[in-house]
Amino acid sequence: MQGGRAVAVGLAIACLGLPSYAQTPRPQAPPAPLAVDDGQSTVVEALEVVARPQGPALWVVTRGESQVTVIGGYGPLPHGLEWNTVRVERALTGADGFYLAKPSINPLELAAIFFNPGAFKLEGGRTLNDVIGPVRKERLGRIAAIAKADTGRMQPYKPAIAGLFAYQTFLRAAGLSPEKPGTTLGRLARTHNVPERSLAKIGAASLIRSIQRMDEPAQLVCFDAAMDQIEWDSGHAVNAARAWSEGHLSELRSLTSHAIFDRCLTEGGAPRAVLEKATVDSVASLEDLLAKPGRNVALIDLTVLLPRNGVLDRLKAAGATVTVPPQ
Repeated sequence: MQGGRAVAVGLAIACLGLPSYAQTPRPQAPPAPLAVDDGQSTVVEALEVVARPQGPALWVVTRGESQVTVIGGYGPLPHGLEWNTVRVERALTGADGFYLAKPSINPLELAAIFFNPGAFKLEGGRTLNDVIGPVRKERLGRIAAIAKADTGRMQPYKPAIAGLFAYQTFLRAAGLSPEKPGTTLGRLARTHNVPERSLAKIGAASLIRSIQRMDEPAQLVCFDAAMDQIEWDSGHAVNAARAWSEGHLSELRSLTSHAIFDRCLTEGGAPRAVLEKATVDSVASLEDLLAKPGRNVALIDLTVLLPRNGVLDRLKAAGATVTVPPQ
C-alpha cells in the first residue's frame, strides 16, 4: 500500500468537500519502528548484505514461469526528489503490467458520509480548543505556523479530523507528496508502454468512518499523532526520502516514525488488524500474479514488506523464491 492511509483519507476529504487548507521541531525521542513491526523480515535481513543497490530497494519474486519485481514504497517524498531509475526501468521493460494500490471509495459509503457531515464536527457548541486544552492549543499554534494552516477554520472539527487537515496542509507547504513514488513509477510505466493496474483497493470511506466514531481519548491520540508526524517530517522527511531513494533500508528504519494513521488506528482504538489486512491483501494480490506465467512489477509499501512475517516472508514460506535483481 504505497502511501495508502494518507492518500486514501486525503482523497476522501477532498471528495467530501471539507476544508483542505493551503498547506523548529521540538526535541524528539528516538523514532518508533515501522508500523506494527515485531522484528526484521528474515528475507530482508538476508538480502541487506548484498552490495548497495542503485536506486530504491527491489526484490524479485518468482514461482515457475512467473516473476514479479517488487519495489519497496515509501512516502511522503519531495516533489523534486531525483533518484536512479535504472533498475526500475530494466524491470519495466517488457513487463506485462505495473501494479499498485489505489484509494477506493464505494459510492454508497461516500454518500452516507456526505449526508452526515456533522459526524466530523464537535457537539454541544464546543470548539477544538475546548477539547484539546491549553497545552495542545499552544502546540497547535506552533505546528500551524509550520503547516501554514488556519487554526480558526479547524475549530468546529473533532481533534483527529483537525489533525488530518493540518497534516495534509503541511505536506503541501513542505513540498511533500504522499502519492509518490506511485505517480513517478506510473509515468515510467507509460513510457515503457506497460499498463498500470490496481493491485489492491484502499477503503478510504471505512478509514474515515473509523476516525469519526472514535471516542474523545482516541481522538486526542490521533491529534497528537498528527502533530508528532508533522514535527518529525519537518526535520527528517528529506533525509528519509534520500535513504529510500538509495536503498538504505537500515537508515530508513532508523529515521522513520510511526505513520500517522498506523498509530492513529492502532493506538486510537481500532484493531491492530488494519496492517495485518494490508499484508494479507498484498500477499493475495501477488499470489494471483504468481499463479500465471508472465513478468510484472508491483509497488508495495515497506510498512508491510519489512516486518518479520511480512509480505516477503510469507511469499517465501509459501514456496516462492525471493532474490534481488542485479545492479
